[in-house]
Amino acid sequence: MRCFLTAILLQYCRSVRACQALTCACGATPAHMRPQVLEAAAAGRLAYLTNPVLKCWLRARGAKVTGNKADLVARVAERLKEEEEAEQEEEQMG
Repeated sequence: MRCFLTAILLQYCRSVRACQALTCACGATPAHMRPQVLEAAAAGRLAYLTNPVLKCWLRARGAKVTGNKADLVARVAERLKEEEEAEQEEEQMG
């Protein structure tokens, strides 16, 4: 049983490292996309981002990446709003 749990733990650690080193089809890591997505959102131009960028950004946050571009843009906008609200709550608490 112990060997089985060790194998599962090792597999999980490898997958976490793989996710941290994630590079999407657009060639950027999710961390590098944040400023690009925030800038597009501030300018009201999320729809101008490409599908691979939107999907990679959503995938990095564990959100669904299926649907048409309008669905992806709506999900990104929703996530950005949630992140902004969470940041405001942290500022109020801290």
